[in-house]
Amino acid sequence: MRTSEFNKLAREQLRPLLPDFALATGLLFEVPIADLLRGLTFQGSSYDQTSFFLVAFVQPLYIPSDEVVPTFGKRSPRFPATDALDDIESFVTGAGRTFLEQLATPVDFANWLEREERGHRPDPFALEALACSRLLAGQAPVARRWLDLAAESAAGYIRRDIEEGLYAENEEHPLLSVLERTAHLRDALILSAEDALAVLERWRQETASHLGLSQHLEPARTRASR
Repeated sequence: MRTSEFNKLAREQLRPLLPDFALATGLLFEVPIADLLRGLTFQGSSYDQTSFFLVAFVQPLYIPSDEVVPTFGKRSPRFPATDALDDIESFVTGAGRTFLEQLATPVDFANWLEREERGHRPDPFALEALACSRLLAGQAPVARRWLDLAAESAAGYIRRDIEEGLYAENEEHPLLSVLERTAHLRDALILSAEDALAVLERWRQETASHLGLSQHLEPARTRASR
């Protein structure tokens, strides 16, 4: 499936089912956007060029990114082609919509992350998102603990990868960004929770700008998550 095919499907078939959503290239998303980008995108299939998956996902804009990252989401069954409309609409109005509706705020997102991560090997990216979500929920002491765990987990992965020869000592590791961001937030929290929240607000606006979605972003003063 090509992006142009998803755009056509979203414009002609999915958008009427989701009146509160807007369309961008390769993305159908709820507007206005507060802290969480909530929407639908697609993934191609290895079976052939016509089959694909839809992904209902939530991306916290307060975690810096320059691209849509549907890591936290629910994937549909594989659709053979864009003309499988009954099955596609069933996912969009059923499991996909339900997933998005239950994750409306950073509090919802944090609670979901805690359930998802329980019993799994620590994921530094998920722990960072959990920490920032708890901070936005007004739970600074809890957020501080999750920041420490995210940094500890990231440092452990980096150390292991170097020991196993996957990365050299002087090589840029993907998890260094987690270490840098968690350190920055912990330093801000030493000053005050308000300083740390200001960092998250700056990241929210920067991520929206990088994704080309600034015009759909709620102003900070109207957001309920604070």
